[in-house]
Order: sequence, then structure tokens, then C-alpha cells
Amino acid sequence: MKKLMVLILSFTLLLTIGTGTLMAQDDGEVLAEIDTTLTTYFARVQDNPMVQVGNMAQIWYVEENLLDEIEDSNLPIISTNFVNGGGRDSADDYSYFEDNITSREGFYQYPDNTLTVQKLNGQEVREAIEYFARNYNQIDPEEESEQFLVKIEDVADYEHHHVEGIEYQYDITKPQGERLVYARYNGEELTEDMEFLVAMNSYRATSDTPNFNEDNIVLETDKNNVDIMLEYINEKDGEIPELTHNWSLAPIETEGQILFRTNPNAVEYMKNAPEPVDHIEHVGEYSGYAIMEFDLSVGSLK
Repeated sequence: MKKLMVLILSFTLLLTIGTGTLMAQDDGEVLAEIDTTLTTYFARVQDNPMVQVGNMAQIWYVEENLLDEIEDSNLPIISTNFVNGGGRDSADDYSYFEDNITSREGFYQYPDNTLTVQKLNGQEVREAIEYFARNYNQIDPEEESEQFLVKIEDVADYEHHHVEGIEYQYDITKPQGERLVYARYNGEELTEDMEFLVAMNSYRATSDTPNFNEDNIVLETDKNNVDIMLEYINEKDGEIPELTHNWSLAPIETEGQILFRTNPNAVEYMKNAPEPVDHIEHVGEYSGYAIMEFDLSVGSLK
């Protein structure tokens, strides 16, 4: 009861929330079958199977179809993919698919985006990954009252990306701009001497993300990102790859609770989630959201 009272007092400071949904709707046609549940319930706080599928699909498509069109085709290919849903506007603002995918919009929030490839050096990749850490509030380990992990009102879900092909870690006790404390490719620290092909969607390719701009584009396609993801899943006969656990939040001990909010269905989902949830606990409800406690002391790379 004490926890819930503290939560209610804390949330009086939050902004008024609108309505909206990214929950999968049954359009009648099965676009792809999947062998596990895909959802974005926890995608803004940890590595996520659904976001990873998008990244792996983009890497796969570049490798299988586009290398002949890229001059530096021998460079390693990495990918960045946004979190499709994250509760900014509503407790329903999350994706969920079980057994099959029947909604293009629910599966990929912006279905008009197309695949783009950029060439970046290691330092430029570091700066982009650092930018994505703006998703988080700065956590004070000594604070005894609860702190919220995600800037859910200030940073939209599509502004938070996961990068596949790089191992990295954020220390969110540090201020924005200093949070990327580990970033390696095949065990080697990212430097400006390294070069990469970076697969992304067309929106991100010319966004305000550092170094993602027209000057660095080496290939623009008219291939729809959601089509690439569906083709990849069907090519793999619906088998969703295990998480690579290539990124995490650095482990820290905190005096108070670290909280985030998500769809209330996440509580039931946790019973058989294909992603780690032992460090996440349901502690209450507020305004239609499930309030979760996140144990930051467990953060690690695989």
C-alpha cells in the first residue's frame, strides 16, 4: 500500500495522457507466422525481440540483395531500428503479436518508410548511439524516493533506437552526452578508423540523429521496411532468433525504486516472455498503466 501511495503522489507530476493504440488488430490476412510472442512492452528499457527482428531483417536484406549496388560492399553491416510503441500517448500504445502477424501498422508504426544505407565511421556510430540514450532520465543512485527510468513524455518511441551488430552499454547515472561507456565491434573499441554500412529507415536517414544525414547515404531504396521484416520472418519460417543481448544498462545499486510504466497486459506476458524479466517486478497501476520496478543492478552484456 505504501508503494502505491507513493506512486500516486509521483504521478500527479506527469503530463495528461491522450489516447491511441498500436495493439495488433486482426485484419483477416496472416502476413507471417511466428514461433514466439513479439511485443514492445519492455523495449524502451532493455534488448527486445521485436526490435531485434527489424534490425536483423535489414542486415539480411542488404546482404542478400544490395551489396552489388554498394561500392564499399566489404564493410561490416550493422543496423538501427526504432522502438515501435512505447506508451507516450496511451497505455495501449504498444505492439503485441502472438502466433501470427495480421496488422502491418501495428507491426511497424510507419509503414511508408523505406530502407536506406549509410556509411559511417566508428566514432560517428558512437555519437549516434549516445544520442539514443536521451530516452532515459539521469538516475541518482543515492536518491531514496522512486525515480522514473524513461522520458516517456519528452522522447517519442520512434526516437529511441536499438543498434544491432555493435555491443554497447549505457551508464544512466551520467548526464546526457556522457552515457555511452562501452561500444565495441567484435570485441574492439569503436574508433574513427573503423567503417560500417548502417542500415536504417528513410526517416532516420535524414533526422536529427548525429551523423545520420544525406551526405553519408550510399544507397536509397524504394523497398518498404515492413515488407523487409515480413519477408525475413517468412524466409526463416517464422523462427524468431534468440536475443543477442548486445546492449544493456550498466549495473548500479540504487537506494530507491527505479520505475517505468507499460501496458497492463505485460503482467500476464511475463509468465512466458522470451526475454529476461526476472529483474522486473509489477508494483502497481496508475491511469491504466502497469507500473514496473526495474532492478538496475543486474545490467550486463551477454
